[in-house]
Amino acid sequence: MLLAISASEAHRAIADPEHRYHSVNPEQYFGERKAESTFYWETRLKRADVPEERRAISQVLQIIAYPPAQRQHDRQALTELKVELRYWASQYPRLSADINRVVDGLPPFPGFGDGNNANQCDELQKDIDRNEANLRHFQQFLSGERDRDLQAIQLLHEQIAALRQQQLEGCRLAVPHPEPQSKDVLTQHNNNQRTGAVLNETRLTTNTVQPGRFGRLFSRDVDGDIYAQPLYVQGLTTPGNGTHNVVFVATTNNSVYAFDADNPAASDPLWKVSLGASIPIPNAYMANTPTSCMHGLYNMNQTGITATPVIDRVRNIMYVVSVTLDPNILRLGVPIINQKDCSVGRGRKPVVVIKLHALDIRTGAHLRNPQKVTAAVPGTGAAYADAYGKIHQTDALNNGGRPMLFFNPEQQLPRAGLLLSNGIVYLAFGSYADIEPYHGWVIAYDATTLKQLAAYVTTPNGAAGGIWQAGQGLAEDELGFIYAMSGNGSFDPGINQSNSFVKLAPGSLQLTDWFTSIWSRYPEICSNTNPDGTSTSRCCSPKPGVAPYDDDCLTAWDADMGSAGPLVIPQRGKVVGGGKMGILYLLDTAGLGHLQTTSEAQFPRSFQATIADGCEGAPAATTHHIHGSPVFWDGPNGPVLYVWGENDFLRAYALDTWTNAARTKPATGQLPPAAATRVGIPLFQSKSVAPCGMPGSMLALSAQGALAGTGIIWATHPLASDAVIANVPGVLEAYDAERLGEPLWSSASDDPQFGFLFGKFTPPTIANGRVYIGTFKGNATPAKLVVYGLLPVVQPFCPHGPKCVENCIPKCEAQGGQACQASCECCCSKPAGTVCFQPK
Repeated sequence: MLLAISASEAHRAIADPEHRYHSVNPEQYFGERKAESTFYWETRLKRADVPEERRAISQVLQIIAYPPAQRQHDRQALTELKVELRYWASQYPRLSADINRVVDGLPPFPGFGDGNNANQCDELQKDIDRNEANLRHFQQFLSGERDRDLQAIQLLHEQIAALRQQQLEGCRLAVPHPEPQSKDVLTQHNNNQRTGAVLNETRLTTNTVQPGRFGRLFSRDVDGDIYAQPLYVQGLTTPGNGTHNVVFVATTNNSVYAFDADNPAASDPLWKVSLGASIPIPNAYMANTPTSCMHGLYNMNQTGITATPVIDRVRNIMYVVSVTLDPNILRLGVPIINQKDCSVGRGRKPVVVIKLHALDIRTGAHLRNPQKVTAAVPGTGAAYADAYGKIHQTDALNNGGRPMLFFNPEQQLPRAGLLLSNGIVYLAFGSYADIEPYHGWVIAYDATTLKQLAAYVTTPNGAAGGIWQAGQGLAEDELGFIYAMSGNGSFDPGINQSNSFVKLAPGSLQLTDWFTSIWSRYPEICSNTNPDGTSTSRCCSPKPGVAPYDDDCLTAWDADMGSAGPLVIPQRGKVVGGGKMGILYLLDTAGLGHLQTTSEAQFPRSFQATIADGCEGAPAATTHHIHGSPVFWDGPNGPVLYVWGENDFLRAYALDTWTNAARTKPATGQLPPAAATRVGIPLFQSKSVAPCGMPGSMLALSAQGALAGTGIIWATHPLASDAVIANVPGVLEAYDAERLGEPLWSSASDDPQFGFLFGKFTPPTIANGRVYIGTFKGNATPAKLVVYGLLPVVQPFCPHGPKCVENCIPKCEAQGGQACQASCECCCSKPAGTVCFQPK
């Protein structure tokens, strides 16, 4: 069994490779080895001129020479060799493919799943706990040598990942996953892994979510669009109002509401608080260029609260970020945009302020003074043009001879959901309508004092790389590492990380790992037209070993990887995410992979998940963006990912139980993008396609653990129109998560008279038998919180009594209406005289 290693040992292993090698020297396990070895590896050994490479090859030779029969007997010892050889493969690309083939041929990790080896599983859990404790201790006492620290952290992380894999494979039956008891929904997509799943739902099943049994219960008007996912707390005691189940709603008008989550008659909020005046759109304050005046930020009416808050249930605190103006501070002689004709003048204007608030969820009162969001990191920034068209060489400032990049609230917008972990609140920021200069920021605050702890920027020596993720929250793995996905911008490996997965150390926010993909072409880009429709022959080609794409070209087409956020698959050491290419990437949290240097066809951890084959027309119907992040359920069909990209079907992809890889096939025809020749094979998919255009569907899942018949995929998307630049009608649908196909229930058919405007990027919230969705406001209709659930049981009435009669439905329609019709429908397939209900 793998042993726990201390932080000091991790550092020593980095400083002294001999120590690390000898710590798992096969000699101590295998005894006398066979003399023969393969000619191939012996030849490579003779040619190797680097000592570490010779050691790696020697270790491979020892494995090959080991008797196959004995390998199975000594699987436990070989487990350690698996970890070590994977390390050597990552260090020497020339050997990686061959070494990985050897490792893949080794027996699996030791199995304890027969129920007779509980003590071994207990010891394995203790090893995991010791390693995790060592990792937390190590992160608090870094040596100051960044590269060495990060390597040591990675070594500890790999050790823990191997232990968890061993636990997953060997102790799967002995390590139960208890059903969560709390009905609370305290963060975006339900948990810090962002699985989108609620696994303690007992009322909503495939039998109960049916027309006539499930429907709209009530709604609540609010004062602004709902971009933030509604949150839910069960059994909250509020002063003067008693105990309630409470649903919390935050709006772009900077308002936070607390509503009774169950009572249709309780229309007034338990409390409401304003966090300052919102900023109208268009405006003369944020991203102060004519662009911001002209396009109105893609159908936003105002900006205020746009990121999903997070709740600390133990301390009853909600953390929420507002965007407002400080009327007491005026900037003089600055560009002012005339909102009527978008001309540029000079004048004075209030300062934009972004604040972090800590609210008492029982009353709405502030528990701390709001913290103004400011930050600075070393960086040179990038050139940009101001409102007058003047080119500035950089957006960084000189700080005593050292260039520093400062957080600019006029250029940044909080979109990704907040993350609360181990007493730290993490915020993430993208752009205001892609108007430069902006960057992707992650900023950490102490949850008790609201003191800033650290800041990270995706492009400190470049531009853009915003973290918006269509509202999906920053994700966290079991070790506390934080994951984000960035958008278009500058790329320089390990420094400027646009269009990337980034993995950050908890607390310090140091970049510990990253991944980005080579995109060799993109179908829209290679259609001989520019984004403005003019002719061109340029495609977005890669720069091998330098950058993952032609930066300017993909930026022009806004084809960013960060259009949907990451999802950490629980207990499996995997993080998954996709973007506007429609490709899903399944990455190892112990090693994301850095720069992908092969085509999509040769990269086994990616596959085309969104095909865009359900619509016709251009240009909106040709895109295959993923905006709604995937959801995950380990249910009756095993581990499954669900995703619904734009212009496509809702698809379910089964992951192999042990490898976590999805089934794929070579592409045929003109499936986009042309470079991705590995296409995911859905386990099943819906029969209906999302309406042509953006943004696809926002998903959530409810189930009772892994119990068959309880899994439901909840989806919200536009009803019939493209929502990229307009507020459009929306629909809520429910699908059987075990087969998809036709919806179990749809608001469009069940409740057609009650229309609502689609809440873009806002997934449903499911709690305690209810489904809560947020909507946008229209010219004459307010935004709403709409609540769905099981309908009250109404005793049917028929004039002919409880017995079925001939021509039941026509008689009921004439005399009893819909309630009577429902009871008559059950009679239609039964003989006359059948008793189908008992009268009162």
